[in-house]
Amino acid sequence: MDRNVEFTGTYQTTTKSSAITVQRNEFRSRSFYVVLVVRAMDYACTDFATIAPMNMHGAHRIKQISVVIEPTITYNQYMIAIIVTVSVFLCFYIIAAVVAAFQYLLMYRSEGRLPVPDSSVTPDTQQPIVSREAEASNYGTTSQTEGNLQHTAGCLGRSDAADSDSSIDEGEIDMLDDASTDKNIIRTKTFLYVADLSRKHNKVLTKKYSLYQWHLVTIAVIYSLPVIQLVITYQQVLNVTGKQDICYYNFLCARPLGVLSAFNNVFSNVGYVMLGLLFLGLVYGRDKAHQKAVHRCNSFALSCGIPNHYGLFYAMGTALICEGLLSACYHVCPSYSNFQFDTSFMYMIAGLCMLKIYQSRHPDINANAYAAFASFAFVILLAVLGVFFGNVWFWSIYFIFHVMSTIALSAQIYYMGRWKLDFGILKRIYLALKGELLQPSRPMYMDRMVLLLLAGLVNLSL
Repeated sequence: MDRNVEFTGTYQTTTKSSAITVQRNEFRSRSFYVVLVVRAMDYACTDFATIAPMNMHGAHRIKQISVVIEPTITYNQYMIAIIVTVSVFLCFYIIAAVVAAFQYLLMYRSEGRLPVPDSSVTPDTQQPIVSREAEASNYGTTSQTEGNLQHTAGCLGRSDAADSDSSIDEGEIDMLDDASTDKNIIRTKTFLYVADLSRKHNKVLTKKYSLYQWHLVTIAVIYSLPVIQLVITYQQVLNVTGKQDICYYNFLCARPLGVLSAFNNVFSNVGYVMLGLLFLGLVYGRDKAHQKAVHRCNSFALSCGIPNHYGLFYAMGTALICEGLLSACYHVCPSYSNFQFDTSFMYMIAGLCMLKIYQSRHPDINANAYAAFASFAFVILLAVLGVFFGNVWFWSIYFIFHVMSTIALSAQIYYMGRWKLDFGILKRIYLALKGELLQPSRPMYMDRMVLLLLAGLVNLSL
């Protein structure tokens, strides 16, 4: 058929139902022909070359076909759909602006009632007498008030202490400065906060977490340029040749506009971009507010709550925007060859969210940005291999790898990193199981064990 039938105009292969959108500007004569060709076999649709016996349908294949011509939507309907979609997402901007203004007013009023710290008062005289009397009952521990005033004392400085009448040389006295930095001493406080577990320097952690956003921007630029070039080429080939089998659309729902064959599919990703920009704006506002609070030596910003590192948040917002842009590129001409464009940044968003959740409760543990993105690249590689080589052997190997990774990660979380993965791991597992069978015992961390079992079952079931 490919030798004796000339395929021109716009054409596609169909099995049961299909749709082709015909635009008026393509036919100046206001008329066109509809040509139907029945193939001898279903190989073009199913990739299986099965030929039916001649006595099944006679000497020829017979198909019952109905052709229906319907008008498509108008230009005004296009504009209404676009305006409504953008308006829905703009509502989130309005809600965020109202909430931000309300929080700003509350913060402004609360700060107006707070007394301004007097620089003429030394940190020793500013501390209440009750807290100093309580030091004797803490047996060498650091009290809650003292922990909250550590950073404040650093902001006020010791300039007034140097002007005192004391003639003692402070160089000859051990001021016990390591008591405010040593983690073993800090963790003996009466009231322990998450900020007390963060003993690394704030600037060092901030620089390490800022690597995520800049690495993600670099990856997005390098990854997006060939993607855009490829989908533009696909769309040009589709427009020139008219072969719509190149792209796998739902042609019955496709709404062309301009050079795009499915403008609605491309425009549907505008939500990712708009919400990603909103997320970046909210993170930027929180970042600047926190910097101002630290500059004012606000004790709550310095000593309370989870340590603020916004690098992962910036990376998450950027990844959300990139997901919208690359998903739009995929929907220009969806096919197996560019399927990974739609899913790559989905994996990155999921991985960054996991890192942020873990970092929120482990402020001093910083995942290396290079190792994190290398892990994301490995996951994306597995996804691409699954699309092209998704047979039984591949999924069997992947299942074994997935189960082993889940067990290793569960052991890492259960033992809090206090275990070794080496050649003797199988022998230790055998001895541990043998001992448990001979004399069963209760797990040392029962709550942790239950949560890991539930997480493992859910992970394997998915």
